[in-house]
Amino acid sequence: MKTCALKGSTIHLSGTYKHPNYLTVTEKFWTVNPSKEKTISLMNHSDYRDRVQFFQNKEGMFFLRLSNVTHGDEGIYCLRILTGVKKQRFLGFPGPELKVTELRVEIPAEIMEGESPVLFCKTTCDLSGKTNFTWYKNGKRLSERIVSEQLLLPSVSSDDTGNYSCAVRDQKHLSSPAVTLSVRCTSRLDLHIS
Repeated sequence: MKTCALKGSTIHLSGTYKHPNYLTVTEKFWTVNPSKEKTISLMNHSDYRDRVQFFQNKEGMFFLRLSNVTHGDEGIYCLRILTGVKKQRFLGFPGPELKVTELRVEIPAEIMEGESPVLFCKTTCDLSGKTNFTWYKNGKRLSERIVSEQLLLPSVSSDDTGNYSCAVRDQKHLSSPAVTLSVRCTSRLDLHIS
């Protein structure tokens, strides 16, 4: 299962495991990109230590909360189970795969007065669930009704010139870098007939 998250956001991953009843579990932890040689607990990993929390619910589900995700966090996350018997170790592989993206606004190269350009809020992977977007012009929020990754600007004029950015509705603090939209005026020729 792939999970796409915005850089700087907090994610929650989950997993379960089963083991034979005669074995005693001595340790349970989450790891990333495990190899046969070593699997290190994220709680002991210097890149993760201050950003991870583990939870377990009554139904036996295990959760990993990872905050302030970065591109360096991309990888496959697995639940590792150690038991009292050295050779009886379990790894939930493959676990959820994390991809990290950032928002960016794409605008047409040249916009003439009177045209109706469409601006796009783009990501490199599909954010999970139904994602609603918020659009900003010069740092001020545009209409509440705009929730799409596309922003249509009907019949633009010089008033539409400005810096446009977008954000995911529930993570407004992680907005895209602003992109400047310029509207070129169409030149008018005045004809004088003498």
